[in-house]
Amino acid sequence: MQNLGFASAMAPALADLYPDEEARSAAARRHLELFNCHPYAAAAIVGGAVRLEEEVASGTASPQDVSSFKSSLASPFAALGDGFFWLALRPAAALLAALAWPYAGLYCVALFLAVYDSIHLAVRIWLFAAGYQKGPAIIEILSRAHIPAATRGLKMGAAILAGALAARGVLLASEPHRPGNGVLVAAVIVAGVLFLPRVGLGRRLPLTNSGKDLWWRTNTRKKSARCATRWDCTPGPLRSSCRPRTSSPATWSCSRMSRR
Repeated sequence: MQNLGFASAMAPALADLYPDEEARSAAARRHLELFNCHPYAAAAIVGGAVRLEEEVASGTASPQDVSSFKSSLASPFAALGDGFFWLALRPAAALLAALAWPYAGLYCVALFLAVYDSIHLAVRIWLFAAGYQKGPAIIEILSRAHIPAATRGLKMGAAILAGALAARGVLLASEPHRPGNGVLVAAVIVAGVLFLPRVGLGRRLPLTNSGKDLWWRTNTRKKSARCATRWDCTPGPLRSSCRPRTSSPATWSCSRMSRR
């Protein structure tokens, strides 16, 4: 997956820590193990791995500690990076640039790059420095960084910008001598917001992995809530099992929900 990139990022540090070629090769092989994480959030793991490699070179840590550190933090940091960078920061920056297009023209592209790059590069530098300083204790820093709250704030800001963009489209469509176009555009937007979730569009369109996860979690919560009135449900990571509270027949089937 991303093991080659991780090993390449570690190469300068390994060259300084292990003058012996055989020891350096053994250290490089540790970082060619399977690794998959968000490319931006992985900066914290790179910093922590450098710190642990220093301890391995000095004899205060074992090589297995490096592998365990990487494997245990890859998935949590992948989820953190996907939520903050892909699902919050990038849409917010893109919507801001789209709103600026009538005033800035093609310079809105520069605005997008300036906003997005300035934030994600600063966060990546901070993550690397924090990972190097704290090593395995990086989780404690992240718990105090309020990144989930920042993600929610960015998503809320993106929703506001999307609403402003839709309102501007309505205003542009209802220019003088064409008031009906604005009403039509507004009606289409409202109809889409109200009715698309009800027709189960996600079941009919091919979804990405993240889209499938979101669809499955949403529908599982709805079904678990419905089952809870007459069934005892036990949610799990891959399925939710429901048992009837009484021996009377149920009006719906909640016996098993499997992830698709």
